[in-house]
Amino acid sequence: MGSRLEDVDEEDEPSPTPARSSRNPGAGGRFARLAPWLLGGAILAGVAYATVTGGGAGLPDGSAAPALVVGTSTGSFDLASQRGKVVVVNFWASWCPPCRAEAPTLSAVHARLARRSGLVLGIALDAPNARAAASTGARLGMRYPMAAADSQTVERYRVERLPTTYVVAPNGVIVRGFVGAVSEAQLERAIDEASRLAGAGGVEPARSASLP
Repeated sequence: MGSRLEDVDEEDEPSPTPARSSRNPGAGGRFARLAPWLLGGAILAGVAYATVTGGGAGLPDGSAAPALVVGTSTGSFDLASQRGKVVVVNFWASWCPPCRAEAPTLSAVHARLARRSGLVLGIALDAPNARAAASTGARLGMRYPMAAADSQTVERYRVERLPTTYVVAPNGVIVRGFVGAVSEAQLERAIDEASRLAGAGGVEPARSASLP
């Protein structure tokens, strides 16, 4: 089941999974509209798949990527230490059909980026820890590093629908954000743009929110 993502290069892709929260809907704020909710410090998925039309990602193109420090199944990841590399950050969940659909694309892109010292990082919203995220990801054919989301990261990156993907240039600027299953062609164009940005000396990124 899916509908056309009207703003994504005129390609038919599985639709992003919409948001719902167990919090008071009148409370306001982006986090109140998220699909997962917090229970005992872990983000747990509790939403059925529904068909919606995708829009843009929460963070605008050209803005500085927020701080991102997470544990992975093999150690730790700090986006600030990845300067000079192209990084693709993908927020996903196992219950999200378009997230599963784009796994082969992200795996292929990661294999190519790894040869250039870049990478794809998957961040699961429904895994209790990085090891569980990696195990589920491997079962779904996701051949790239995995981490488990925490509430601050989800809010900081304004993740309201899944999957949400950001392409971060070597200077820490978000070149392109996507909501919904992203195609290989879309990612490659964004990665090429990020690489050109680095080769030209980059641009001064907009100020990003600091760690709370």
